[in-house]
Amino acid sequence: MLLPFFLLTYKEVKGIEQLKEILKQYGLTQFRAEQITPRLWKIYSQNGVFALKMSSLTPNTLNNWYEIYQLKEKRQLSFILPVFRNLQGTIFTSHQSTIYYVMPWVDLQENTQMNGSYKDLFGVLGSLHDVTKQRHYVNLSLIEEQIKRDKLETEKKLSLLLDYVEQIEQKRYLSPFELELCTQFHEIEPIFQNLNNWYDNYLIDIKEEEIGYQSVCHGFATASHYVATGDQGYLINWEHTHIGDPMTEIASFIYHQTSTHDTDMSQITQAIPYYEKNYPLTNSQRSLLAIYLLQPDPYLQIIEQYFERKNKQIELIPSLIQGYRRLMAGVMVQEQQQIARDKMIENNKEES
Repeated sequence: MLLPFFLLTYKEVKGIEQLKEILKQYGLTQFRAEQITPRLWKIYSQNGVFALKMSSLTPNTLNNWYEIYQLKEKRQLSFILPVFRNLQGTIFTSHQSTIYYVMPWVDLQENTQMNGSYKDLFGVLGSLHDVTKQRHYVNLSLIEEQIKRDKLETEKKLSLLLDYVEQIEQKRYLSPFELELCTQFHEIEPIFQNLNNWYDNYLIDIKEEEIGYQSVCHGFATASHYVATGDQGYLINWEHTHIGDPMTEIASFIYHQTSTHDTDMSQITQAIPYYEKNYPLTNSQRSLLAIYLLQPDPYLQIIEQYFERKNKQIELIPSLIQGYRRLMAGVMVQEQQQIARDKMIENNKEES
């Protein structure tokens, strides 16, 4: 059931009197407030149940946020919850240099983290990226030079990892962190070759297509920012929306979701085709997605931290496992994309 919902900035809300000042601008004078998070209050009033959240919007990001709601009205995008206007007729309220806004509240369904919700979320992202898609011609010479540099950097990163492992293997007794790293190494090492292969694939693909794409991106698409009621799903919290490469949005979602050990990657790989139902990918986009997901930098940074401060190495083991888990998620997705890319190339050959 849809319930009205207010989002607000916590740093500016100091006590019930400030809540009253803000809610008064929406015609709410009698209410009961329940704090849900440091940035979010659930507001009970005779007009319904609302939420009040501290926004992170700034003068530099406000325009992008405002434009997403103009786009909602223009394109009738049902997966974006409407924002309420205050008594002055604007869709946001400023209080002590902080921006607040009001939206309908949607109670979370119990299956938010389940497979069905991943499919629905990916379908919504596909709709968003498709309806706002912008084509642009690419500079092939610049791309070729960039790929050369990226491949050289990948070789340096592999050399660095090998050096770390060699230092560890020279020891007679290994620490728990070192044991974990050696256990992971045989699966991590091939990622560097896979990454270089995808750089090659991307160069082949983009030379053939000569077109790149950008779309409106949510900017912080996570499972916690997707809510559903009945048959309708919504993305909430558009404070980081921007124009960008939609593949970075998908890669970012997978990166964030695989931060916990209980994420079932098979559910995410099964959901990606639902994205493509609304936003079919080109081969260059498949290659980009694989490249983004196979980046080893966060993983290597954890190892560097270990060598810099060995006295705290136990604290780094969970981070190392998390980094490993994220790269393995990237491996699963790139395998899926390789199959799809090969199939598309074969289909194109048959049609030509």
